[in-house]
Amino acid sequence: MANTDTILHQADVEAVIDAEIAKLVVRTGNAKMVTGTIAVADTKIKADSIIRLYNKTIGGTPGALYISAKAAGTSFTISSTSATDTSVVRYEILSY
Repeated sequence: MANTDTILHQADVEAVIDAEIAKLVVRTGNAKMVTGTIAVADTKIKADSIIRLYNKTIGGTPGALYISAKAAGTSFTISSTSATDTSVVRYEILSY
């Protein structure tokens, strides 16, 4: 019995990937937390933006980092599970 599944050729797949990568916008920055939180103003943030967080410089009692709020076209808020976290946080924003 013949296989009727669509066969994807590597060149076709690479073309699709290249087209999607061309749409990707990556922005980075640093923010220093005060009492475990910091609001970051960003007029280009989108509701579906992906934000990656990294500890750049540990300060206070570090906790787990997370995005506690995001307002499209306005800002996002980085929070820590530790209220005494004063770390400098590196963030990467991925948007299409």
